[in-house]
Amino acid sequence: MWLGRLFQAQAFMGLGRYNDAIRLLDAGMVAGGGGVIPPYAYQFQLDSLFLSGRYKECLAMANNLSAEVRSDRPELAITAAWDALYSGDPSVVSHWLAPGSFSRYGWEPDLFEGIESFLKGDFAAAETQFRGMLVSSGRHISDPGRWLVQALISEGKLKEARQVLDEEVSAFPADHLDGGETELWLRWNEGSRAALVVSRFDAILAKKRAEAPTTVQTRALLPITLARTAAVHRAAGQSAEAARLKAEALRLAPSSWKPLIEDVAASR
Repeated sequence: MWLGRLFQAQAFMGLGRYNDAIRLLDAGMVAGGGGVIPPYAYQFQLDSLFLSGRYKECLAMANNLSAEVRSDRPELAITAAWDALYSGDPSVVSHWLAPGSFSRYGWEPDLFEGIESFLKGDFAAAETQFRGMLVSSGRHISDPGRWLVQALISEGKLKEARQVLDEEVSAFPADHLDGGETELWLRWNEGSRAALVVSRFDAILAKKRAEAPTTVQTRALLPITLARTAAVHRAAGQSAEAARLKAEALRLAPSSWKPLIEDVAASR
């Protein structure tokens, strides 16, 4: 019963029919009569709530999940963390950073705190937090390493950013899980001509647009990708396209991110 229902729910999500996906999964949970519910059913429900902009409902569901479910599917914490960042409520973010919170499942709270600092424009604090994660781990970790590169770029520390990125590429050769966006953004900040990178940014943006309807982290970070693409188009003299992309980024981003979006779109 569940396999077909999960495939259909995922298809609904790909079509942007999130309410249909939620109703289908809810019906399966009722029909199951208290039987075992697969972790992906909770994942698709939580993801659908976030992707449809129902942030309060997403947080309420996350808070009500049992510890067993959270342990079985730690990726649920990633959706919940992005939802907290999109909520626009500092008290919600503080709740997710508190000892014993859901953020302890699946997503390191230090990473969550560093990303929050980055999105607020406190790049020095973000750099400290991401460096601390790399030092404490004693090895390269792709997520904090990639975010450290972005914080260093934002601080204008391009040589350090290149050194960290080169080390990360050596440890994680598969484009750092972001389709090469961080590397391309660094290259452009290092002085590459906009005309040489604009088509690459367009391709990355097109790929992320295709992923965003079903992938929470891609959708969550889409405003930043849009703002970077806008900056490159503006530098290439394509002001109308730059303005359109910036407007879309501002529309999709939480209000607390908008100063960052403005700065990125106007950079270099």
